[in-house]
Amino acid sequence: MSKSTIGLVLLLICSNAYWVIGAIDQGISNTYREASFDSLQRSFDALLKISNLILRGKTSSEIRTLAKDQVSDSEVFDKLEGGDEGEALLVVGGLVFHLDADKRVKKVLAD
Repeated sequence: MSKSTIGLVLLLICSNAYWVIGAIDQGISNTYREASFDSLQRSFDALLKISNLILRGKTSSEIRTLAKDQVSDSEVFDKLEGGDEGEALLVVGGLVFHLDADKRVKKVLAD
């Protein structure tokens, strides 16, 4: 074999090794990202359940007081679901507080 043929074969082997290593690295990164997302999702679900236990029965003004230092004023607003006779909601950031007729929290959901 000539030197140029050997050089081309080595170049091809190095190129293929580079792509294989890149593919393995990408697979590891995707697996790590997926595991991180699953962990965050479990934490978020647990926080929603705990929020429902702790905040149920609080008034909307109490929720506003708790949230005032945590989120900007533009992220806290009242909303009616289903028109004028719908359910009253208090939205704080990404959380939606469903309120009863007395403006007390019935349940907390994610937006």
